[in-house]
Amino acid sequence: MNISIEEFKDKLIGLKTIDLNQQHLEHAKMMLLIDFINLDSRTKYDKTMWLVKDVYNLLSNPEPEELDLTLLIFNKISDLMVTDQILGATMIGLARTEAEPNYQMLPKITLDKIKYQKLLDLLFTFSNETLNTVKCCEFIRQRKWDFKTFIILLIRSRVILWLKLNEPKSVKWYIVFFNKSIDKDHTLEAEIDNIVSIFS
Repeated sequence: MNISIEEFKDKLIGLKTIDLNQQHLEHAKMMLLIDFINLDSRTKYDKTMWLVKDVYNLLSNPEPEELDLTLLIFNKISDLMVTDQILGATMIGLARTEAEPNYQMLPKITLDKIKYQKLLDLLFTFSNETLNTVKCCEFIRQRKWDFKTFIILLIRSRVILWLKLNEPKSVKWYIVFFNKSIDKDHTLEAEIDNIVSIFS
């Protein structure tokens, strides 16, 4: 993700035009989000090797952070969304739809009870990306994230990736940044302003 800080900020600011309260996300607004996610200029090989390294670190760490697990899934979600527009639209549509988790589709994956095979299947099965999209949405539902929270956390995950590759911070900084509360009055515009201020 060797994108200049100015280009990164410009793409971030462009996201402020997205209205998360609309019934449907317009195609042009969806493309703004996907363009921002797609700033990750690493090759598919580099992304896969990064993912392998992060999975290894998570599974071999005796005291892993919940953030490590969540970022793995968000990286997978991001890759799925930029694979093609239909997958991106499917992810957004499923994330917007309120439903109870289907634990038969995706057993609960948590740090205290990681189902390793399910996690590895989710992250490294490339033969059926549509099914992986549905499973990733089940991960979102398991955490009771509404659509606004999902979009904000997706953006935060991309910011963390950019920082890891360009201006690394401490693990504690990432955790505090990612876990900042998102209440019902929190707006996407305020979120973007807060993130841009980090780079000022």
